[in-house]
Amino acid sequence: MSAIASLGRLFLRRLLPVALLCGAGSAAAQPLNAVLPQFDRDVERIFGAYRIPGAAVAIVQNGRVVYVKTLGVGSTKTRNPVNPHTVFRLASVSKTFAAVLAGQAAYAGEINLSAPLSRYLPGFRLKYDTANRLTVRNVLSHTSGLPHNANDNLLEAGVSYPALLTKTQRLGAACPIGRCFGYQNILYSTIGDVLSRQLKHSYADLLENRLFRPLGMQDASASRWSMLNNRNIATPHVKGGGGWVPKAITQPYYNVLPAAGVNASITDMGRYLAAVMGHRPDVIPPKVMQELTKPLIRSPKEGATSKWRQTRVKMPMYGMGWRIFQYNGNHKMIFHAGGLSGVRARLGFLPEKDIGLVMLWNANESRPEVLMPMLFDRLLDLPTVDYLDGAARSSSFYASAAPALMSASALAAANSSSPKARQLAASNQAATAGKRKAVAPTTGVVVRKSSVPATSARARVPASASTLASPRSLASSSDDGIVSLTAQRVGYDPMLGARKPAATSKTKPKSGVTKKATAKKKVATKKKVTAQQEEATEEESDQDAA
Repeated sequence: MSAIASLGRLFLRRLLPVALLCGAGSAAAQPLNAVLPQFDRDVERIFGAYRIPGAAVAIVQNGRVVYVKTLGVGSTKTRNPVNPHTVFRLASVSKTFAAVLAGQAAYAGEINLSAPLSRYLPGFRLKYDTANRLTVRNVLSHTSGLPHNANDNLLEAGVSYPALLTKTQRLGAACPIGRCFGYQNILYSTIGDVLSRQLKHSYADLLENRLFRPLGMQDASASRWSMLNNRNIATPHVKGGGGWVPKAITQPYYNVLPAAGVNASITDMGRYLAAVMGHRPDVIPPKVMQELTKPLIRSPKEGATSKWRQTRVKMPMYGMGWRIFQYNGNHKMIFHAGGLSGVRARLGFLPEKDIGLVMLWNANESRPEVLMPMLFDRLLDLPTVDYLDGAARSSSFYASAAPALMSASALAAANSSSPKARQLAASNQAATAGKRKAVAPTTGVVVRKSSVPATSARARVPASASTLASPRSLASSSDDGIVSLTAQRVGYDPMLGARKPAATSKTKPKSGVTKKATAKKKVATKKKVTAQQEEATEEESDQDAA
């Protein structure tokens, strides 16, 4: 009997607490519709606290875009309102597109990720790679052995891409190939050359034909020309004159398209996020993302660059074009960040929850990214942490000009897994939108109701005064900041696009000062990378990061 009693006490002391803990954790996890109201308030509070000129946020759940919010203006000069089709630069989030294209090609047997890079680019060889060991996989995982951001200063100075490749081949190694993580923009972009040579199409055409068009990303592009010829864009902003000042959209990082050259709207990114989360297997087969998100190399600095990373990111790893975290130690998180001077982008998702978040904003300020861990913490029922240490307790910078387009009941239905409930939610949304008179009293701009349902393909039209103001987002100036009709939650399935390839056009070269003289001058003044440069160091730091 004494032996039985001892075993019983051992069970109670060791096993029962574990069982109770596991049961409590699973029961306490919160559904998305329970945390959305607070998240919606947090979006306005945190972006408002830093007076971000314009932002766009989307949440994807179970392959459906269930929340979209836009704030502010694309430019503090032109004051064009940010709406769901406003185009932002994605910076280094562009790397995920390049990786997906490479993954598609590998899945189809068009390239071999384990093959030496020189098989596809015979004229390229790093000087220390005497054994020809550098593979396509090394390029996509930033394990080439090169030092971080090799020759980015020359890229920013205007040195041509072919010349940059030549100079990069002459650099020494920071470590043996495959042994350390060294974030690259120039070398990473050779994946575009590999794909173009093997598939006989330009990299921009491959993006268009294999991703943008099939996914219905109708605002997306991959050139500076596309941005300069679109009025509905988010212009980069940097600090100056006591506030945010718009700056020119410059060419250098469009010279490395696979690394930092994609432009897209929040509508586009909602569809892209659903696809990489596994809900468009016709475009991105599940095995492609499984291969790309296998952890390949530690990126230790990524876990130490901000409070939320220090708190939640365990075992930061990089796969091919994607970061892989153990969120709070036991939840897989797929992530990538992007930043150029004046713009930021963040994309991440929790596969076990099938929930993802994408955020785009047009200011040289990274701290609003804490919205992602704040959302994930609530979904996982983790303890609340003030990741900004009280720096954004409240803000009235954004003022709501109209109520949300969906009621609480419609929002709950949109999050439901029932097709009938989702259809009801869409009907309620349409009825609500039809009853509202959306007029901007301070600007006199009438907001037109859209005749295109959320689930049908939308034809691309030039941005004009009438199309910039949509029933989804409207902004005007006020004494308190930017008045913005913003809070919209939508429920629609990702869809196929039906558009023709856009005509391409070459950007005119600069005139006046010779390129050689300009390059020498910029090299002399850009030896140290800072947050005010066109691009900053590795995205592990809290500076800019293409």
